[in-house]
Amino acid sequence: MQKVIHFLTELFKDIVDQAWTLVALIIGWLVLEGSAKEITGNLILITLAVWVVTFPLRYEKEEEDEE
Repeated sequence: MQKVIHFLTELFKDIVDQAWTLVALIIGWLVLEGSAKEITGNLILITLAVWVVTFPLRYEKEEEDEE
């Protein structure tokens, strides 16, 4: 259970680190209209999905203490 909590915490931190990219995309989404707004919204969702799916590649597992 502790490993799952650690994994989810690290995932949240990773998404927060990605925040500036998401902020820029969201600002773009807010100021656009029509099909451009729809495409930008889809890109925001795709970016989040790819970021979450590829997280295990960037994730450094918690070192277990060997006693």
